[in-house]
Amino acid sequence: MRKALFFDVDGTLMNAEHRIPDSALDALRRSRAAGNYIFVNSGRTSGLLKRLMAELPADGFLCGCGTELFFRGERIYSYTVSEEEKRRLKTLQARFGIACLLEGRDGTHFQVPESVYRQNPGLRERAERELGFVEAEGGLAAGDYDGAYPISKFCFFGAESSDIPGVYACLAGKFDIIDRGGFFYEAVPCGHGKGAAVDRMLRHLGIEREDAFAFGDSMNDLDMFLHAGHTIAMREHSAGLGPYTEYVTDSVDADGIRKAMRHFHLV
Repeated sequence: MRKALFFDVDGTLMNAEHRIPDSALDALRRSRAAGNYIFVNSGRTSGLLKRLMAELPADGFLCGCGTELFFRGERIYSYTVSEEEKRRLKTLQARFGIACLLEGRDGTHFQVPESVYRQNPGLRERAERELGFVEAEGGLAAGDYDGAYPISKFCFFGAESSDIPGVYACLAGKFDIIDRGGFFYEAVPCGHGKGAAVDRMLRHLGIEREDAFAFGDSMNDLDMFLHAGHTIAMREHSAGLGPYTEYVTDSVDADGIRKAMRHFHLV
């Protein structure tokens, strides 16, 4: 029976230097050659996965917490936030003292009013770090921030002075918020998530949940863990994943992906 393997990117397939170790790449290739399906299931939208989509030996990419799904180069599902809602999201920065990363298929759009930086100490430095990561992955979108472009989700981050409860209240019923820690949050349109992405792809393939394997390390992987038959956490993982983890493997740099796949006879 063919298995479906779903991998988070950051901290799971990819190390702190934004590189996928050769041991992991070799394991993915061998598992595909054995007839299994390999998927990336990431919080990143396709605009921030361009390099991986071109280089990784995978059958598909589940992007933006399930808001855009690809199988062998074909987009089989996509969701777009309305222009009206996108305009509303931009107002959150000044209202609540946060910085928003609007994420879509053409990349990440980012522009914070200077007044927000002045009123929220520490926010500018955090923004520079986040933008550095996006730029390193080739995911910073060009063009007019106030122009027309599709987004499917967004992330936001704040500081001690930010009104985070206000953001939660404002987004209730429209977005599910994942607290990533350190005043960093991921906002996913209701009805989507890494778990819903797994369900949609399994239905597309006709594969049962018991033949699905999820690999992750952070709290945005919990949803994926709840929808897979087998769950694998990396050595350094969020404590909240613990109760839902079947097997803890080594770090990605210590051949953790290959070790886990051997444990489950997937290579």
